[in-house]
Amino acid sequence: MSAILVVPAHKQGQGGGHVVRSALLVEALRERDCEAFLYIEHLINTYINPAWCISKWDEVKAILWNAIILDRFKTPRTEYALWRNIAPIIGIDEGGLRRNDCDFLIDLLPSLPQQSEANLTAPWMLPLPHNRRESFFRSESAVLHVLVSFGLEDPARLSVSVAQSLAKNNNATVSVLCSNGQAENHDHTVQTVQVLEHIPNLREHLAEYDLIVTHFGLTAFEALAAQVPVILVSPTRYHEKLARHAGFFTLSARTHVKLNEATLKEVRFKSENVASRFDINTPRYGEPLADLLAHAVIGQSRGCPACGDRSYHTMLGRFPTRTFKKCRKCGLMYQIRLTLPPIEYNGAYFFESYQRQYGKTYLEDFPHLKAMAVHRLEYIKQLCHGNKLMDIGCAYGPFLAAAAEAGFSPFGIDPAKDAIKYVNTVLNIPALCGLFPSATLLDHDIFDVITLWYVIEHFNNPGLILREIYRLLKPGGILAFSTPSFSGISGHSSLTKFLSNSPADHWTIWDPESAKRILKKAGFNVKHIVITGHHPERFPFFGTMWLSKLLNLGDTFEVYAVKD
Repeated sequence: MSAILVVPAHKQGQGGGHVVRSALLVEALRERDCEAFLYIEHLINTYINPAWCISKWDEVKAILWNAIILDRFKTPRTEYALWRNIAPIIGIDEGGLRRNDCDFLIDLLPSLPQQSEANLTAPWMLPLPHNRRESFFRSESAVLHVLVSFGLEDPARLSVSVAQSLAKNNNATVSVLCSNGQAENHDHTVQTVQVLEHIPNLREHLAEYDLIVTHFGLTAFEALAAQVPVILVSPTRYHEKLARHAGFFTLSARTHVKLNEATLKEVRFKSENVASRFDINTPRYGEPLADLLAHAVIGQSRGCPACGDRSYHTMLGRFPTRTFKKCRKCGLMYQIRLTLPPIEYNGAYFFESYQRQYGKTYLEDFPHLKAMAVHRLEYIKQLCHGNKLMDIGCAYGPFLAAAAEAGFSPFGIDPAKDAIKYVNTVLNIPALCGLFPSATLLDHDIFDVITLWYVIEHFNNPGLILREIYRLLKPGGILAFSTPSFSGISGHSSLTKFLSNSPADHWTIWDPESAKRILKKAGFNVKHIVITGHHPERFPFFGTMWLSKLLNLGDTFEVYAVKD
């Protein structure tokens, strides 16, 4: 069972929307058997279940959290540092300087273009209403029914003044949802204004109105989902920028607007366009945000997975299912995923998937893979003083077969049952089915050589893997591996495209320099690095093999190192 802590902004002046949606998220997560809690210093809404709340830091530290969800508007640096030491961070609508640092970032409300991009911009993940009008353009009665609502706080005190202005200048009945005692400011001579102090489950009642007047926030998008036209009146310049960028019809708080047919038509068109733009014009009856987060398993977080550095790392790119960062200490690139990659290492991986990528199945490619192994074994022989060899991620065993022919005593390990069966029965080479290093290695516990050919990037904890390899190698033993390189031509020409195309199960991306630093820290002395995977056709203007080799622009490389 996963444990998730949701931390909303709840100070005066920050509005009540953060608390409301955070409480709803906790409720939805708990309905999905997730151990979810709300961190809040004091209950400010009677509908929040106290049993779901945590208010003391000691209570936070007593639980092993799978993730911290920050809905804090702008999280202070000192506070963020405390949370990141507890668990991976999922930011929701984070607008502060810590926006780039979040492991995963979701904008439920669209941000401004100058802010860094989120993994997901997803207003459709808000808890949207089930009750909907048939259309933004339904035929209206002579009297327009308007709801004015500026949230639980309305610090700019716009509710009553905007409602009175609408009622005086238009043929409309106006209901105003007041807060903070603003009902006292109501001019009772305006008979067509109805003052309301509370509407239970407001979002399900929005469809009863012909027009919603609010500011940029939850109510605006809930109204769009109910297919009710929206006018935004902004309490601050920041709200105004957000509203205009999203495409809403906006008014100044001091504007006395006549809601004639032309104006209403423009409001409806803009409202429909915003709903379509952010994909909230299609009914959704689940809780998509809760579905996404309920069983989130965030990998590669809270430090570099290779060297363990815990400083703030460089953000490289965000994509819908993952985030890429680069360690500032060792230079390794790594991905942070909200969920585990949907990949299983079985027969389909080596046949259908392999054929889609290389045009032939793994077994059809066996002779070529074995020939590559012969070349790699030449480097190993130059350094090696023994013959006991283990190949991690051996698959169907082309390297094992070449090693046996070269005089080594090979042993393999791989999680694919069919592959291990082939190695054992067809190649007649001992191999174990399992994941390294959790699989029991029986008596094969000390080796002269350990190899990983395009395997090390599949581990989400390479630092641990290297420590275990170091333990299993004899003094002077050889570690050899190959892996994709971000310093090749593909990474140089477009890093965004390179990261986007990186396989979902490649948790880390290396380059020769980062490999040297990481291996040195792990106790290895790098003897040879061979740049491979040259693709001169990817050079934008003049691609030649000699230029690719001269500039070391191969997209893969091999490392041969000795245990100190």
